[in-house]
Amino acid sequence: MTKLNTKVGGVRNTFFGRLTLLLVCMVCAVSAIAQTRTITGTISDEAGEPMTGVTVRVKGTDNATATNVEGMFSIKAARGAVLDFSFIGYLPQSISIGDHTQIDITMQPDVKSLDEVVVVAYGSQKKSSITGAISQVNSEELSKRPVSSVTAALEGNTPGISVSSSYGAAGSAPSITIRGVGTVTGTNSPLYVIDGVPFDGSINELNPEDVESMSVLKDAASAALYGNRAANGVILITTKKAKAERISLTFKTNQGWYQRGIPEYDVLGPDQWMTSMFNAVRNYQYSSNVAKNGHDAALAAATKYAQESTMDDMVKLNIYNVANDKLFMADGSINPQASILPGYLGDIDWYDQVIQNGYRGEYLFSGSGASDRSDYFFSLGYLDENGYVKNNNFSRISGRSTVNLRPTKWLRTGLNLYATYQKSSNAKGAGDDSGSYTNAFSYCRSIAPVY
Repeated sequence: MTKLNTKVGGVRNTFFGRLTLLLVCMVCAVSAIAQTRTITGTISDEAGEPMTGVTVRVKGTDNATATNVEGMFSIKAARGAVLDFSFIGYLPQSISIGDHTQIDITMQPDVKSLDEVVVVAYGSQKKSSITGAISQVNSEELSKRPVSSVTAALEGNTPGISVSSSYGAAGSAPSITIRGVGTVTGTNSPLYVIDGVPFDGSINELNPEDVESMSVLKDAASAALYGNRAANGVILITTKKAKAERISLTFKTNQGWYQRGIPEYDVLGPDQWMTSMFNAVRNYQYSSNVAKNGHDAALAAATKYAQESTMDDMVKLNIYNVANDKLFMADGSINPQASILPGYLGDIDWYDQVIQNGYRGEYLFSGSGASDRSDYFFSLGYLDENGYVKNNNFSRISGRSTVNLRPTKWLRTGLNLYATYQKSSNAKGAGDDSGSYTNAFSYCRSIAPVY
């Protein structure tokens, strides 16, 4: 009996021990299952658009998923775990789950990598993945150069592009040639595309302050979608839109003066020019008669002829207070008693009448805002530019409004309006309706200082 009781007790102890261990394991398993939960959420960008393909990973594990076309994700994670969110071109984020089962976040663009993404005909791509020849100028580079025409900002910033201004008139748009001259008899101007729409108007109507970026497509591979209209290259222009949910108002002004950087050549004054004309007439007469009449006789005759005929035959206009034949002395100098008449004295400096210090004033007021279902951007600009040639002025009033609405996840609508009024005056000759222009600097150098 003693042995039997001992054996039964041993069996009983072993049975209860195993039962206790099993219960403990079941409790631990149930506890572990209770700690792992399904976390869902939505990921969007600054404009409130759902982001597809964002990687969601439980930190320190291989458990990961990606957002669908509606920006939604679902992943299992334990309480207290940390979720990592990452997407190309955006700053990575890490969020502790805590007690939450629903997590909605907004991804912020990585400013340092923005220059890696360029706008192309079919959307936007990373610069490293594009095989075509593309150059880009962003809004920061545009703001460094206060120009009246947006295409003027391409000068010196994009290789393979020739930017030139034929007249230099205030407000004039420069001519653009991409990769050389494409045709001899036709136009060499590139195709402009603003926010995805081909633009056939004057590019000078667009306010540079409204431009977010410009991409220049310079080869056939990049511009293939536009057909033969892109034979001379394509300039894609993206305008500014709302970037943040908060309401933002901005006022900006640029003031500037400009003048010629290189001083003008020294030119003859009225007395010097008149003496030069006298010597020219006398030397011509002398050289024509010296062989026949001898040196002294030819010189005396040539001097007398020049005194009597220079004003009547060559200059035609006497701005001095002495008679035509009394203006020059025998040595060709101006008569000491002669002086310029008051009516002409202040009116023979052609540079003073034509050239001035240029002035440029620009004013811009803009505002933007966004919510989860809408965003808007508006701007109003005024430009007043007076060239360094008198009567050469340009002014422009521009207004722009962009509104985007997303009432549902599957519907998006918007409105983009742009209006501009500009006025320019280019200095021409009086009564000149031919449309021709004169080089003011060359004319001022060529006209005699007695007219």
